[in-house]
Amino acid sequence: MPDLTATYTSPTVSSPQIFTHALPPPSPPPPSSSASAESRTAALAALQSRLRDLQADINTFLTAKMGEDRAAAAAASASASATAGLEGEESAGKRKREREDEEDEDDFEALERAYGEDVGE
Repeated sequence: MPDLTATYTSPTVSSPQIFTHALPPPSPPPPSSSASAESRTAALAALQSRLRDLQADINTFLTAKMGEDRAAAAAASASASATAGLEGEESAGKRKREREDEEDEDDFEALERAYGEDVGE
């Protein structure tokens, strides 16, 4: 019996996803031309039905795959944002410490000028 097969491959998927639906066996050709047309119509209707089933399976798979991809992208984005946030906090903390050190130096210099001696010793 012949099969109707579709294969999904992607750089992000380790092995291809294969979708298969069995087709009905071909019927022997009827002796009359009117029966032949009916036979072809029935065979095409069966093929169309299997194609719709195959398409539904593929759509279900791709919808789930898109959900997984969105979740992975959101997790990566959240991780990148958290890392950037930590780096931003570290940079802000470093800048604050540098400003405080400069202010301390300015305070010592002002005290030295006011008292005329080295206050830091």
